[in-house]
This record gives sequence, C-alpha cells and structure tokens, in this order.
Amino acid sequence: MTNLESKLQVLNENRGDIELKEYVEANAQSDPNFFRWLFSEEFANDFDQSLSDEQKEEYQTWLSSL
Repeated sequence: MTNLESKLQVLNENRGDIELKEYVEANAQSDPNFFRWLFSEEFANDFDQSLSDEQKEEYQTWLSSL
C-alpha cells in the first residue's frame, strides 16, 4: 500500500462519527473500488477477489493496527 498517510487522512475526513476501523471494514465490503484505491492498483475483479495472499495479509495487518 502506498501513500498511507494521505489515504488515512481521506478516510478520517470521510468517516464522520464512526470508528476508523469500522469505516474501513464497511468500505471494504461495500465499495468495489476500495482495494483498487487502497493499493493504487487495477485489479481484474471487484472487492478483494484479486488480491494476492501477500496483499490480503498486508491489509489485515494494517486493519488490525487501526
């Protein structure tokens, strides 16, 4: 994941009164472009279906740190 500081800033600005981790999880489930945006990559499939195992692990580690 690149530019995490700026992405965290965007997420914090948009989350309202919701906890950041909850907001991220909701976006990961409801926004088909969330992982494209988070990883700055084009994936063949929506949501996390095209993530490599390494990317999934990186996302889970990052999510746990929120």
